[in-house]
Amino acid sequence: MIVTSNRIRPPAVLAKMAATVDVIAAGRLVFGIGAGGSATSEPGYAGLVHREYDPFGIEVVPADEALAALAETCTLVKRRWSEEKPFDFNGRCYRLSGAVCEPKPVQRPRPPIMIGSGGERRGLRIVAEHADIWSGPTFMVIRWISVKSCIEAGPDRPSRCPSSRQAAAAARRPRSGR
Repeated sequence: MIVTSNRIRPPAVLAKMAATVDVIAAGRLVFGIGAGGSATSEPGYAGLVHREYDPFGIEVVPADEALAALAETCTLVKRRWSEEKPFDFNGRCYRLSGAVCEPKPVQRPRPPIMIGSGGERRGLRIVAEHADIWSGPTFMVIRWISVKSCIEAGPDRPSRCPSSRQAAAAARRPRSGR
């Protein structure tokens, strides 16, 4: 997937960094984010997750916790990009006091948000609520028709209907000789 991990940077810092990039890039930022790796019993995947987080001293958490943090991050980022006055936020995962973001992103109402997620139970609900673009594993994009009901079950907001959402797939090309 072509997104950054929500677990590596605090959402308030990430929102500010992204807003600055949008200004520098003259309004061309696509903000890509995902929950990042989470605790799993699958040895191959667990090794990759620990290789990514252990050097930073970041705890590997269960998927539900990582996804809850992603949902709150999306809310916080959108608020920092849009609210003119400082605001407080007291969520389950994050707390902010007097949050504001200056300068604001160039794009209005905000830069497009691309969420990387493959989880049908919770991840795609976050996509339905917050994303303009979905970046899913290739096998998920192929199954788009069967999983779009997960997205349709999201918040009842006509502007968020799946037909107006883009999908992106990331596939790795095999290296020669392998």
